Amino acid sequence: MIEERVLIINIIKEIEDKFPVSDWKIKNVHVWPFLRIKLYFFIYKQLNTKNQQNIKTSNENRNSKKIPKDFLNQLKNYIKFKIWLGSLKKKKNLFFTHAANSSIYENKNIIRFLDPLILKYNLKEFTTIFVFGYEKSSNSYNQEIKINFNYGLNLYESYKNYFIKFFQLKTGSSKIPYSYLEFLKYISNLFNENRKLDNEIDIWEDLNCFIDFYSPFVNKIIKKINPENFFVLSYYDSHLNQLFTSICNNLGIKTIEMQHGPQSENQLAYGSWTKIPQDGFNSMPKNYWCWDEISTINIKEWKLKKNIINAFVGGNPWIDFLKDKGLKTTKNNYILYSLQPNPVKLSEMFPPQIIKIIKDKKHEWHLRAHPRQNIEQLVDFLIQQHIFDCVKIEDSNLQPLPISIFNCLVHVTNFSGTSLEVALMGKKTILLNNIGRLNCIELIDSEMAIYMNPEEDNFENRFYEFIETGLNSSKYIQSKVDFDEINKLMS
Repeated sequence: MIEERVLIINIIKEIEDKFPVSDWKIKNVHVWPFLRIKLYFFIYKQLNTKNQQNIKTSNENRNSKKIPKDFLNQLKNYIKFKIWLGSLKKKKNLFFTHAANSSIYENKNIIRFLDPLILKYNLKEFTTIFVFGYEKSSNSYNQEIKINFNYGLNLYESYKNYFIKFFQLKTGSSKIPYSYLEFLKYISNLFNENRKLDNEIDIWEDLNCFIDFYSPFVNKIIKKINPENFFVLSYYDSHLNQLFTSICNNLGIKTIEMQHGPQSENQLAYGSWTKIPQDGFNSMPKNYWCWDEISTINIKEWKLKKNIINAFVGGNPWIDFLKDKGLKTTKNNYILYSLQPNPVKLSEMFPPQIIKIIKDKKHEWHLRAHPRQNIEQLVDFLIQQHIFDCVKIEDSNLQPLPISIFNCLVHVTNFSGTSLEVALMGKKTILLNNIGRLNCIELIDSEMAIYMNPEEDNFENRFYEFIETGLNSSKYIQSKVDFDEINKLMS
């Protein structure tokens, strides 16, 4: 609920006021940006779950790795890693992203927002791309400059873990600040938690192990490539993203995040910051390539020196790429519904009112599955509700989102960031969740989105009325692209 999101934001603001979070560092890496997002999900669980059991963290932790026994094999892995490292070339630009940010276009993998940028500005000669995870196809755009990052990472983890075990090496300790311990006590008291907060918020030692284990790996890579610019999609997506960002910042390498969704004041990775170091958090990028002026303004409102954080309108390279290719209309009478995985349940995404509208078959419904969506569970649910034959499921990895938007009549979601991309393409969104209303205040004010509560008595009438009469406006979210700033980065 919207009240719940506001409550969480206020709790985090209160914590930032009570504790010196901007001073917390492990081996010269600011840890509050790591903790802030984790804290949001922790508080969310506390507000929504009673008597829950300890939840295993998804943090990368070297202690969880399986330790191989064969010394000779690990020595070979060490040599293979050195060869892999030696194959890296000095490049001006280093792009880092997860494979989840790729789609299939013209039977080839394309990294949304990054590959189009490289193609448009002819950056191939000056660029290396690391894709973390595995793409769906071995055939990719800019294949020549993509490095098998997983191969190098797996070799490093394997031999490093073995040698730590074999030589009984110890992780370098990082003194836990007293204020951090007081913070843990405060959180426990706030939620009447008698159990330990291990693997949830009390992760100082986990972060210490992670930074100690992976810092040599990242430093070796950065030293070899020696980039001037480091581009990342979603700096907070993983600890590895933040570690790369921190090391690049500390070395004076320009760090840039390419926007991948809304960057509103209520998105805690980008907004509601009240306590920030004078020079900014080094585990966050210093430059933000934004799609629109609203996102740019939200970031510029951070309480920082003007010369520390730079946010500018660069446009959406993925949408621009497909427009340049020539988007072709196939049909525009369907409703595009952007789904979301946890914490939103399927029963919440498909309340009886939505199921009834789908069954009415006045319009075709295209359900766009999230990359982390469990498709089998979704299909089972749709069958149980007798609407499987009334919908079409889109694979977000195979069907480019801008094409789906271009061809749809209207967009529906709970609070997906897709709403911003929809608005950028001149289409409108119906928001079904209060969180969506909170995240999309600017879109609602500009009449590019509308909030409708499915539980209201007149929901169905409002829904159809909006489709019939509310789509006549030809408004767009228009933002002037800052080409001077783009040219500084691309030159």
